[in-house]
Amino acid sequence: MDAQATLTAAALGALRAHTAQDPAPGAPVVLLLPAPGEARPLVVHALAAALVGGGVDARLVGGPVSTRHAGELAVMTRARAVVTVFERATPDLSVVARLAQERPDLPQYVMVRDGAAERVPLDRSVHRARTFVGLLHEALAAVGESSSL
Repeated sequence: MDAQATLTAAALGALRAHTAQDPAPGAPVVLLLPAPGEARPLVVHALAAALVGGGVDARLVGGPVSTRHAGELAVMTRARAVVTVFERATPDLSVVARLAQERPDLPQYVMVRDGAAERVPLDRSVHRARTFVGLLHEALAAVGESSSL
């Protein structure tokens, strides 16, 4: 195993240990969807750990998610926000677009490379986050606002 793989495995282990704790009863759910056709980046695990630290029930979805399945997951988990991080230069944003169409009341936060920014289907429920800290703050603000309703 090379040094980078060893470091990545250690980081994932530490982040997963942090996110494995049971959420507080009634904690708001943020759904972290895998980007279609992409491996889940380490930053998604770090985001989940940071959300858990903020009192959120962060749920990382494993495996590919179809456009239909994303909406079902959001309903089943009672998600208050959805986050998707894309690493490809030309990401498949169909899941984001369909979820926005099916659930216009559900805030979505999308992180893409700068070159793909114009492809994000921005509307009242879909927002582009440019940084990890921005993504974290936006997701925490979304669940904080909706939990007080």
